[in-house]
Amino acid sequence: MNANRLVVIVWFSLLLASCASTEPPSPPAPLPEVTAPVRASEPEQPPPSLCPALARMVDAMGGGFASLRSSAIEREWSWNAALTPSPFIACEIEGTVFPSAVYRCESQSLRRGQAYRIDEEYERLQAQIDACLGQTSWYPRDWRKGDTFAFAGADRQIMWRDVNARPAPAVILAIEENVRGDGLGLALTLKALR
Repeated sequence: MNANRLVVIVWFSLLLASCASTEPPSPPAPLPEVTAPVRASEPEQPPPSLCPALARMVDAMGGGFASLRSSAIEREWSWNAALTPSPFIACEIEGTVFPSAVYRCESQSLRRGQAYRIDEEYERLQAQIDACLGQTSWYPRDWRKGDTFAFAGADRQIMWRDVNARPAPAVILAIEENVRGDGLGLALTLKALR
């Protein structure tokens, strides 16, 4: 290597070394703290009204209500339902295939002294179901309303069935005594009649 070239390299290295700071670099400035944007809490969605919910439930019947299943229940072949129409508080699906699958919704239970409120709600829901199933949008279904059956105590039920299909889909509205026997509640059941 040429001596002049070596002198230039050494001189250049010394020049660079003399330009370098002898102090250690300062730590970088901390990044600003980032927080997630605060969103207003989502307003609780009201339960779906009865007629649109009833249409979805009847449509799902042919698939054993599989499209409306939510979480499994400990009992075999049972699920919480993903769709609970107003005024019901909980729905369950039992069974996996059409025509044996059953969709059942229950209302809050009221004490026997408040039976008049259950009767009023039963009459109101019966009128809503009549109006809903009587709409022309159900064509070619032909829903027929049966008679009200009264059972022991305050229990009673009424059923609508599609007479154009076999097995016939049925919608059943009932007033039933709760398991403890100290109250009454409403039940809405969808199932196929063979």
